[in-house]
Amino acid sequence: MARLKVKTKADDLTRVRNNQRNCRARQKEYIRLLEEKVQSYETKQKSQFDVMQKKIDLLSVETQLLKYFVEFLMSLVNLASVSRHPPSHEAYGVGIESYNSNLLLSSGDSTTLGFMPTVRSILYTSNVTMAMSPNSV
Repeated sequence: MARLKVKTKADDLTRVRNNQRNCRARQKEYIRLLEEKVQSYETKQKSQFDVMQKKIDLLSVETQLLKYFVEFLMSLVNLASVSRHPPSHEAYGVGIESYNSNLLLSSGDSTTLGFMPTVRSILYTSNVTMAMSPNSV
């Protein structure tokens, strides 16, 4: 027959203290892991926010450029309907040889429409853009 082990009160207290100690250690480890996850998520969120902010800024610039482009095209249509002659580059103070075809190239971003001028081409060719603006005619 198997003997039953008799537990004393001291053994029970030792077991309880050990269980409490182990529980606190597991709890600290769990909290540490959660804090690491929070830190990781915060870092990831900040980098994603920065990327989204850059995209928003780019889209704002593109929207403004598209507005200018539409305004320019509308002025060409209005001028053509008034003069009944097709507009030429010379009418806007820009000869064919000085016209920069980069103004109609895509910026390479998936958000552009293909005919949108690039920011770089606008900055580098601001004199051509200003010469072509309807207010300078």
